[in-house]
Amino acid sequence: RRHYPRIAKDDFKDINKILIINLAGIGDVVMSTPALRALREKFPAAFISFLTIPRSADILRGSLYVNEILTLDVEKVDIKDALRLLINLRKVKYDMLINLYEISSIFGAIKMAFLFWFVGGKYKVGRNTDGLGFFLSNKIFERSRQKRHMVELMMDIPRFLGGRVDGKEIEIPIEEADEDAVRDYLKSNNIFDGELLIGLHQDAKRSSKRWPDENWGILQEELKIRYGAKIILTGEDNRFNLKQFAALLKRFDLFIT
Repeated sequence: RRHYPRIAKDDFKDINKILIINLAGIGDVVMSTPALRALREKFPAAFISFLTIPRSADILRGSLYVNEILTLDVEKVDIKDALRLLINLRKVKYDMLINLYEISSIFGAIKMAFLFWFVGGKYKVGRNTDGLGFFLSNKIFERSRQKRHMVELMMDIPRFLGGRVDGKEIEIPIEEADEDAVRDYLKSNNIFDGELLIGLHQDAKRSSKRWPDENWGILQEELKIRYGAKIILTGEDNRFNLKQFAALLKRFDLFIT
């Protein structure tokens, strides 16, 4: 069982502006939603900015837990754009900066330390993985490769800040237009309510994570023959945007990825 220091509510009574940072992929941003929910409950009146990479940004559009979503492309860095963003962030004068994602290398720690130093803020809170969060004012120590789910690791932050963490459910805000787009797609492909619908996601960013194509072909035929399933293939050439893809996932009886 983990023990956290008691933090008086008065310690954070002047928190009006918060910058939450998660410069990671789509799945990691999705898994951050329980922590975001708890942080919003802890700081209900605060203006909360969320900084992530461009390909992960849309997944939180419409979320009730953040006021704005900002992007920093750390994969293809444009120095001018990055500097412009940092200058604008510095002008906001945030009261608290929070890093949700694990820092896994000294190089990553140095980059994050520079970002935190440049933007500024009274409180600098985050995960101190193997001591790499040395630049934080409020550290939550953890060891890499520990057997705890990413959702739990991120929820340690609102716990540390004295927030109430009462649910691990992830959330993706889906609008009616997203549901309609999926409904129209299924109808146009003669897929109707009550039919067994299975999704197969063959792609992965790294080739080492991809199952051989011939295996997917065998699996697809087996599912059709044994269970009469309707199959939808998803991947990088998927015709849906992120929100529509989330709406499609809700319709699957089984999703294999």
